[in-house]
Amino acid sequence: MVNLESYSKAPYNFIRLPKNIIYRYENFDELPAHDSFFSSDGKKLLSGTIKYSVETKTPLLIASGSEKSKTFFKNPKNEYVIPGSTMRGLFKTNASILSLSSVDDEIYDSRFLFRTFADNSSGLRDEYKRALGIETAVSESKKTYSLVKHVKAGFIYEKYKDNYIIIPAKTISDKSYYRINEDKLKRLKVNDVNINYLSSENYEPYCSPISFDLSINEKVVDVKNIGSTNKFRYNGYILCSGKMEGKTSHYIINEPDDKNEIMINIDDIRAYNEDLNRKKEKRGYYKLPSKTDLKNGKPIFYVEDKTNNRVYFGFTPYLRIFYKNSVKHGIPYKIGNGEKIDYCKAMFGFTNKNNSYKSRVSFEDLKIKGNYQVVNGETVVLGEPKATCFQHYLVQKSTDKNKLVSYNKDSFEIRGIKQYWIKDKLDPKSSGKFKVDAVINPINQGTLFEGEIHFNNLYEDELGLLVWAIELNKNSIQNIGMAKPYGYGQVKIKINELMVDNLKKKYEAFSFDYSDKKSPEEYIKMYKSYVEKTYGIRLDENDFIKELIDMKTNVIDSKNAEYIKLSDFKDRKVLPTVEDMINNGNVTYSGSDDTAGLSDEALKFSVKKLNERLRK
Repeated sequence: MVNLESYSKAPYNFIRLPKNIIYRYENFDELPAHDSFFSSDGKKLLSGTIKYSVETKTPLLIASGSEKSKTFFKNPKNEYVIPGSTMRGLFKTNASILSLSSVDDEIYDSRFLFRTFADNSSGLRDEYKRALGIETAVSESKKTYSLVKHVKAGFIYEKYKDNYIIIPAKTISDKSYYRINEDKLKRLKVNDVNINYLSSENYEPYCSPISFDLSINEKVVDVKNIGSTNKFRYNGYILCSGKMEGKTSHYIINEPDDKNEIMINIDDIRAYNEDLNRKKEKRGYYKLPSKTDLKNGKPIFYVEDKTNNRVYFGFTPYLRIFYKNSVKHGIPYKIGNGEKIDYCKAMFGFTNKNNSYKSRVSFEDLKIKGNYQVVNGETVVLGEPKATCFQHYLVQKSTDKNKLVSYNKDSFEIRGIKQYWIKDKLDPKSSGKFKVDAVINPINQGTLFEGEIHFNNLYEDELGLLVWAIELNKNSIQNIGMAKPYGYGQVKIKINELMVDNLKKKYEAFSFDYSDKKSPEEYIKMYKSYVEKTYGIRLDENDFIKELIDMKTNVIDSKNAEYIKLSDFKDRKVLPTVEDMINNGNVTYSGSDDTAGLSDEALKFSVKKLNERLRK
């Protein structure tokens, strides 16, 4: 048992990834054909339908569109439905965990960026200072400030589609740009240039063409005059990026020097754009030029990091730099094990550079059965910590801030598959800021949706995995839709009927009633038995699977699953494991179907009883 006071809280946790993958098929040729009733080894394959229901235990919102006010998804008939794609995603994730399948195709291989001045967790501050060449300098007014000696100014262009270059700015006395304090800028009384002052209440980042004069005295270069283009000796641009507390500097960049250009790695361009999207920075100031000609360049700052053979770039001298490794570097097993194919790929389909295989499972939309009500709008913050929060998303062996593992470490390992806790109550949070908050309009608790899943040419063990992935167990509550961190979207999923086609009835008797009702539990037993016999793995005793079951059959007190606090983030507090949360009594077994709700009265069973039940 660990003391959780030194750990962070969060509405989510992670199911660990397996060290070794179960490969169901040795190669592509072993996969069942879609148009045959029998496999290549002569075994009968199973086709049929699963009828199931989804009951909302808390209000549910499957959002339609990107508007600030989120409304429930509707089909072309204007009916509220849960899209089949939503359930496919949920069940595929479950199946991946329950079958120890590879997740490498599900993880986007992002390369994140960082900027840090005070935080030296994982040695990031030292690495940042090294890359930018940060030193302390003294201004004319004898005030100290940071000087970034490796950073240069230039202009970024899209030379041709998705390929970008930087043309360096001209240098004057070895300088390509100049820092100018806002107070001094105001004293110059510039009246013919568009300048947005940081002190303005409605400040927005800007960039404007200018001309200027310089006073050059030994190594000191000082801006003396600023005006419209061609008014003074030198032409260039004045700019300032995002507003920060204590920030007082604007920057002037010399005009471009057309004598050389610097190519930017296309992966770094992709990483920059992904980072921009994650931060939801939609303002044009931060976007890269989108027209392929040299008239549409944008002033930019950059660093040539020859140690790592990279070019970092951004719209401030204190730019963000790339972590050394991308996300997939942290997968704990070997990616792409030859031609072998795991359960998930085999059942849900895949495409790679060599082959493609169509899914043998299809999902219909689920329609409402009975009465329902749309809940009046609730204002919430829909943002969430992303994978850049490495103290949560990576395996950490220490809570010491200075010993944390980041994406700069070659030995880092990603935490696993993110799952949300089942919360005891709704606890929506809003910021009061229009740009951050959103209004959600969910469908009420107690609404019943019904739908069907069609399967084609599955082996008995594959069908067993599919039905297990749907229900998990009789007491499981699962999460779908928006606002899951606040307790929304908690649902009870139940298989109402499993029908398997009887080929003899279908083709010999020419009957329209050719399906036989089967027991889902029997097929789950077949799956577990097959895996144990073939691979020597007892799935009921697997720690990763237990973590999933724990998270979906336990209810957590909301105060133990709050969103990460800013102080926790700054302190780089580590997220405890699922096991730590369970062992410390922070969750309570949800009990039977009747008690799997959200009230304190429903939390009747101890974790000890749950663990005993799981081990049977």
